[in-house]
Amino acid sequence: MGATNKSNDDERVAVPTRSSLCCWRTEGLYHAVMSEDEETGPSGSDIPPSASSSTGSSAKRSVIASTILVLSLAAITIFATGFVAGERRGERLGMSIGASNNDLLGRGHDAHDDMPKGYQKFLVFAEQRSGSRFLTDLLDDHPQVRCSNEELNHPGSAINIKHLSLDDYLAELEKAYQRVFSKNGSSREDKSQIKAVGFKVMYNQGVVHYGSGLMEKLDEMNIKVIHLERRNKLLQYISEMSNEKDKQIKAEGKDSEKHIAHPTTPEEAERIRDEITVNGRPSKVLHFMQRKSEGDKEVSDLVSGHLDDYARVIYEQLSDKTEEEMAKLFNFLGVDKRHVHSRMEKIHRGKPTRSYFAEKDQEGLRVALEESDFAWVLDGWRM
Repeated sequence: MGATNKSNDDERVAVPTRSSLCCWRTEGLYHAVMSEDEETGPSGSDIPPSASSSTGSSAKRSVIASTILVLSLAAITIFATGFVAGERRGERLGMSIGASNNDLLGRGHDAHDDMPKGYQKFLVFAEQRSGSRFLTDLLDDHPQVRCSNEELNHPGSAINIKHLSLDDYLAELEKAYQRVFSKNGSSREDKSQIKAVGFKVMYNQGVVHYGSGLMEKLDEMNIKVIHLERRNKLLQYISEMSNEKDKQIKAEGKDSEKHIAHPTTPEEAERIRDEITVNGRPSKVLHFMQRKSEGDKEVSDLVSGHLDDYARVIYEQLSDKTEEEMAKLFNFLGVDKRHVHSRMEKIHRGKPTRSYFAEKDQEGLRVALEESDFAWVLDGWRM
């Protein structure tokens, strides 16, 4: 965004000049030849100009006139071809550089010819380790939906919210929509079914930074928002800390196994579950839980305060009543109700919450949680 298109008038100024030059040159040729004939007579002839004019000039003028006509027609053809090409270049510029808000709606020109017109765009707002991969996987399993993950972390994205204007940020969102639609190796026939395209955007990927300005633009452009929250911040803490710990261990070469952020088999989930032991210092845990809760509230206020149409999803409800919650979301996105499945395997299953912490930290953390606003998370402490 931020660039302007060349007008069609700009194209007309450059191309007609070429045709005018061609016409000027043919006219000059006519005058030059005629002047030569009038002054010297036919080349190589001993007949003086006055004697040759009655026998040769008429035929030669006819040939020259025909030549001029052919050259003029050629010049007109060149002009017409250049003008049409200029028109087409202008259209391409309008799509790739000067994309308007209407284009971002999915109702205007699309950069891909096979993208369906009128599809619904959406975003999933979420925090790290809140179950967002589970949700996006469920959405993407629907044949009428294309949903990806953190597209703003894509190598082709120039996202750096500290240096992007809101308009440039919206342009990055548009590029991401194009990528999501084009991926997965879908055939043209499959793509023709698509009615909704979206991806995940974390709170720290522009949601909070652009705040109300972004919300107003999304509402104006009819981009729907699904806001995912995870209520159990203690399990979110365990998930985030264990993921970072496992990533560090693998990076240091202390474990030959590959780091797996999102297990897709029971064996992977079990291995991660058995290996998890995280820092249980009460102040650290409670600070994390409080900060994440405040982040949820900030985004919830932004969404509810500026968007007319949004969906709020609680991870725990999605996990327990997947089909029921997904039916609501499919209705929200305007696609058919369909049974869907996620490849993701749950990590926190069949293991007491306290077991994720070192034994020496368990009692102190339990007491701190019991005296806090998060006492309800202790329901799974010994289970």
